[in-house]
Amino acid sequence: MQTETGKPKIDLKHIFSSSLFESMKSSLDIIKIMIPISFLMELLNNFGLLNMLGVIAKPISGLLGLPGEAILAIITGYVVSCYPAIAIITTLSLTIKQITIIGAMLVICHTLSVEIPIQKKIGGKQLNILLIRIISSLLVGMLLNLILKDNSELITGTSILPISPGWADFLKYFVLKNTIVLQIIILNFVILFTYRMLEAFNVLAFLSTLLAPLMKIFGLSKDLTFLWLISNMAGLIYGSSLILSELKNSKISARGLVKLNYSLATCHAIVQESAIFAVIGASIPALVAPRVLLAIGILFVINFREKVAISRKNVLFNG
Repeated sequence: MQTETGKPKIDLKHIFSSSLFESMKSSLDIIKIMIPISFLMELLNNFGLLNMLGVIAKPISGLLGLPGEAILAIITGYVVSCYPAIAIITTLSLTIKQITIIGAMLVICHTLSVEIPIQKKIGGKQLNILLIRIISSLLVGMLLNLILKDNSELITGTSILPISPGWADFLKYFVLKNTIVLQIIILNFVILFTYRMLEAFNVLAFLSTLLAPLMKIFGLSKDLTFLWLISNMAGLIYGSSLILSELKNSKISARGLVKLNYSLATCHAIVQESAIFAVIGASIPALVAPRVLLAIGILFVINFREKVAISRKNVLFNG
């Protein structure tokens, strides 16, 4: 359908309904992951098994300023996704500082079982990308532990309800604690709906033009601005489909896409991933700043090495 000016008419009803449908579909996946894991963690917590894990993992978690049992959330986030990690976090007794540290680590390194194969298709050495994400995550965690001020206030999992009072009380307590799932579902819908609206009104194209000069700071060429923006708004999985399409059509150099891939290794889906950790109390600046600085630093090193290599070749050629 078109308007009198010949431009396609924007169907707000369709945008809303499609966003709602897509968010509800993804919400079912979130519920299927978060609720069972959260329930299992509550049981492990009440039977004292988490305390045992905490003692075993303490030497490693101590470097991050975290209790030993928090390692389970980090490993789960690394391999599976941020959602089951959040389900685990909500069952632990953690401070704002500790939640921020875990969140900052996981927004950099998460869902490796899915995202690393995707990044391999885009280009770049798979092992390098994997190591960049894991090492960067650990370094950021240790650095934030030193920088952030201690806050002794526990904001998640502050009490353990014993099984003895009865399963009805336990289930009531469990449901009340997991209202976080509903908040994340609503948040995902808002983000998706906003993204669809920006897309429909060509705001994304405008933002791409506006942000193009900033790509120089990130060490990327201006023609990568749109792909960078989409990947940081909609996520790496969605953004990768567009990147692979560009790779097939040869509209952008393969080397440029490889550089974009390394940049996205630590910095993608900034809006959504920062928001879901902010919901449980993490500091947004501490979630965003390390990712941006890492992306800039990684491309700076790559571009510097390329310049040095080109200079050496020129010296050899001229010599």
